[in-house]
Amino acid sequence: LNASPIYELLDEKGPDHSKCFEVCVVIDGKRYNSAWGPNKKMAEQKAALFALEELGIMDAKEIDTALDEISTSEE
Repeated sequence: LNASPIYELLDEKGPDHSKCFEVCVVIDGKRYNSAWGPNKKMAEQKAALFALEELGIMDAKEIDTALDEISTSEE
């Protein structure tokens, strides 16, 4: 895997003071599952984890642990 990930903003919802963002990762031309987050950074991190799972680099348990860490770090 030599290609760099590209993050695409797919959607944003909510009022300006409380938006949610949907982002997907594109690697080597392939679009992976999207993720929602309360800010672009968190949505990108979640989408990256979903791509890693789909690529077989991380398993579901590792993804769950990482998602917990991301959610905790944003509080």
